[in-house]
Amino acid sequence: MNGLPYAGFAEIYDGFMSDAPYEDWLDWLKQVDLGDRLVADVGCGTGTLTVQLAGRGASVIGIDQSSAMLTAASARAMEQRTKVTWMCQDMRALILPEQVDIILSTCDSLNYVLTENDLRDTFRRFYKALKPAGLVYFDMLGPDRVDRLTDGVWFELHDDAEVWFTSEVREGGLIEYEIHGYFESEAVPGLYQRVLEQHTEQFYPVETILRLLEETGFTVDNVLGDFGRTSPTKADRLVFTAHKRG
Repeated sequence: MNGLPYAGFAEIYDGFMSDAPYEDWLDWLKQVDLGDRLVADVGCGTGTLTVQLAGRGASVIGIDQSSAMLTAASARAMEQRTKVTWMCQDMRALILPEQVDIILSTCDSLNYVLTENDLRDTFRRFYKALKPAGLVYFDMLGPDRVDRLTDGVWFELHDDAEVWFTSEVREGGLIEYEIHGYFESEAVPGLYQRVLEQHTEQFYPVETILRLLEETGFTVDNVLGDFGRTSPTKADRLVFTAHKRG
């Protein structure tokens, strides 16, 4: 991974996640019985989805590599009076205090794992962290999203903040971003602070992801394009469901 993604951007992250698939995941997870289940949300960010899952009766562990994001997530849980266990970990070295029923990883968090070997190791960590027949659900960048990120420039404007994104897709599917954020200081109204972050993600073909899951002890149950709305070959976001063999 490239440093700590969104470490400096945590304060304004939620306001610029309009395309995050939170509602899609919540709707899709209605088919899953979360009551009395232990769920690990890996790459939980500011905890938007994590806290809502806990509100549905699951016991949830929120895991992220960024301590700044976890600070925001913890504040969200306290505000909503929801109990969540938070852990600051790199998913490639994931170690949980006990095995869980479900591992969830959303918002293309796994695309921040930049090599095939590291992605294989991450899936191995997931396997060890799951109970027998445990479930893993995650999304990753689809081919349509990668096409749109090629030499891309876009921005979002709010009353008190603006963010510019630039992206470039290199040979082999390596995606490089720069995020330029300007937001008004809470302590000094009228004073704007600048945040610059550089991010790198890796696009993986569906065939590679399926192979790595199989190699690490998972049986793949389904691959959906945009939660079933599109074909995986034309998807903006790929959604994978699998379970632990043995």
